[in-house]
Amino acid sequence: EADYKRASLAAALRNWSLAKQENLAPALAKLPMPLLWLNGEDDGKSVELAKYITLQHPASRKVMLPEAGHRLLWQQPKLFCEEVNRFIHHLEE
Repeated sequence: EADYKRASLAAALRNWSLAKQENLAPALAKLPMPLLWLNGEDDGKSVELAKYITLQHPASRKVMLPEAGHRLLWQQPKLFCEEVNRFIHHLEE
């Protein structure tokens, strides 16, 4: 608790709750540029959204990382970087 203020954390959780956010998945799915959609296999909401979303650009990719939840970069840093590098390399071809 020494690293944060309880009131600030509570305000952030209230103000940025998913329940208050517009569902942008349909718009995101139609973007004309290639997208890399990474999620962890243990992140229930993200897994459900990944199943439902269709990325229109042919160079877009959806990748589910094993043994990871919502914080991919911390839970699977090597796989995360490999997938990002693979995606960028594919775009450069």
